[in-house]
Amino acid sequence: MKILRRFRTILLHWRNSMIASSRFQSSVAAVPFLRSIARKDGEKLYDIVAGFVYSQTLLALVELDIICELSKNNLTAKEIAAKCDIEPEKAKILCQSGAAIQL
Repeated sequence: MKILRRFRTILLHWRNSMIASSRFQSSVAAVPFLRSIARKDGEKLYDIVAGFVYSQTLLALVELDIICELSKNNLTAKEIAAKCDIEPEKAKILCQSGAAIQL
């Protein structure tokens, strides 16, 4: 049983290094059938990551009460940072992220 687990670990490591290889990715991209599978998988992964980022942006905006503040007043990122006790650069990034997803 221990040998099978070790073999499985080695096999998974080999598979992961192959998939991460730019040479392998170029080879797959050259085959139409494999390219379409890779594209679909890539789109699914992108959707999952984007959904996570959207939810985290919304959560931060709600928890810091930024949406309410902006509905009352037009504030700069520096003013938001001061009200929320966060760094101005991070407030700017958070506001840009919210604007990018049209919140």
